[in-house]
Amino acid sequence: MGTFLVRKNLHVLIPMIKELPFKLVMAGKFIDDYPEFIRQEAVRCGAEEQILILDGISEAEKNWCFQNCEAFVFPSISEGFGIPIVEALYFGKPIFLSRFGSLPEIGKDYAYYWDNFSPQEMAQKVKENIHSPIHINERRDYALSYSWAKAAKEYLTLYRSLLN
Repeated sequence: MGTFLVRKNLHVLIPMIKELPFKLVMAGKFIDDYPEFIRQEAVRCGAEEQILILDGISEAEKNWCFQNCEAFVFPSISEGFGIPIVEALYFGKPIFLSRFGSLPEIGKDYAYYWDNFSPQEMAQKVKENIHSPIHINERRDYALSYSWAKAAKEYLTLYRSLLN
């Protein structure tokens, strides 16, 4: 979800998915040739039948994907905030994230983390935890604690305190 950028590290999911009995759906906005690199990686790994790459989906399509997925996987190595993580939490899905960058700050104890990008180790983490949800009843409440209105109010409070 979001945009296809190299820093999102999505190509590491291709060899991982070969180790799992799932299909991998990647959706987002294409802005360069990274999606083509991912497709080539799928062919190289023999995973092209397990991969679906969607360009520019609607909000309704995105919500359908979140509602119907088995899990959300996000191996980004550099992320500003990670709105898709909050969206996945809202839908109560198991979440698998890179331990690098800001992702643990957002996922907190509600996500499972990859310590490296070994396809076998990533797949093993998914196999061990996909049916063992962490705090499933608390995920949605946590996701709901994030809102643009709340963020705007906090920024306004900070701005006013700096002026005084």
